[in-house]
Amino acid sequence: MKKTFLSLFLLIVFIPGVNAQTVLIGGNDIDVVTSGDGLYSDEYTPGKYVYRGTNPNNYVMFNDEIWRIISKDADGTYKIIKDGIVLKDGYNDENDPGGNLRSLEYDYQGNRIWKDGDGGTYCTYGSGVGMGGCNVWAATANMVGTPSEVSYTNPFFPTVSFKGTVLKDASLNTYLNNDYYNSLTDEAKKVIVSHNFNIGPVTLTSSLASMPNYDEFNLTLEEIIKEESSYKWNGKVALMNLSDYISTNSNQKECSTLQDFTSDKYEECLKTEWLSYLDNCRRNYMIWMLNPAMFNADNGTVRVFIYGSNGRVSSLYAHRSFSAAQPVVYLNSNITFGGCGTKDDPYIIGGDKKCNAGAENTGNVTDNESNENTGPQVVEVPSTSAYASIIIAVLGIICVIVSAFVMRRVTKKTN
Repeated sequence: MKKTFLSLFLLIVFIPGVNAQTVLIGGNDIDVVTSGDGLYSDEYTPGKYVYRGTNPNNYVMFNDEIWRIISKDADGTYKIIKDGIVLKDGYNDENDPGGNLRSLEYDYQGNRIWKDGDGGTYCTYGSGVGMGGCNVWAATANMVGTPSEVSYTNPFFPTVSFKGTVLKDASLNTYLNNDYYNSLTDEAKKVIVSHNFNIGPVTLTSSLASMPNYDEFNLTLEEIIKEESSYKWNGKVALMNLSDYISTNSNQKECSTLQDFTSDKYEECLKTEWLSYLDNCRRNYMIWMLNPAMFNADNGTVRVFIYGSNGRVSSLYAHRSFSAAQPVVYLNSNITFGGCGTKDDPYIIGGDKKCNAGAENTGNVTDNESNENTGPQVVEVPSTSAYASIIIAVLGIICVIVSAFVMRRVTKKTN
């Protein structure tokens, strides 16, 4: 009899979905999932949520274009990426000697030349000083904390070390935060906030497979995030992190290390992530990531992580052409979304229509929305989610008591 009551109680309290957590995404209750496509709780940053899977509902209309939400950060801001690429389209000029039209170098040759003194003491390239561009995103004076110099040491090859001052931003940094940013609509600019981006280098070597202790050099996602966060830059427009690319994969058991995406295994990992499916027109280009790739050779100082047309992660010299950028920005934590977040019905910033509602989804940014990040905020979880377990538990106890009372009366009548 007691076992029957206990089973009934557990069945009622732990009904699937009752205890599911939800998070407000632009004012919409979104379930937090643990498998398949959807919004996941980030394992390494408390209060952060990331979209994973092949096609989660993270589409948002921004700048009159389709973008995708990468994550909701712990401070409540939304990290989004353009569903398409940015090329030069006429940006090729006298400041870009030898550059190809419609290409975007991470840092074009000669932008920061050490020997002329305008690039600092870090941006070198073997014996040909300043010839290969520079893999550092920002000048040290523009980094968070304004470090006097940057210092990179490959932990697996201690003899490979680079350090020095950087006096100018990367050419791609300058372009995205000036020409490109100024091309955005006024409504888009209103909801962008200046935010910290992790710009530290991540260790990459070309000879891992031949090492006897290969597994030790296969960086996990947690280790990648730690290396990326060694240096930070605060600004409005940047690129995706290497960790962003890996975090979008819903198969974190098998696709969460650097080598999972640089080896032949990447083909299998492509089946469970969405970033590689962005914008088919970019298939002939390499897409820049934000982080330098720390190689095991001197010329590694100018390499930067990219992902290719096939989705595989590798690295390129910072001055390489036929490359493109997918801009990344952070949106204000106070914004609201109309719509469903699907490709056919994307989120609309300031839209009135909620998912499956009847009103027109034609909202715009409200006048009182701030242009600055309002600071750390607790990620909101609806009260119905927070108290659902308690309510159901109380109902379960009542059911058990009533059942016990009824069973007792029936037993007495039977006797």
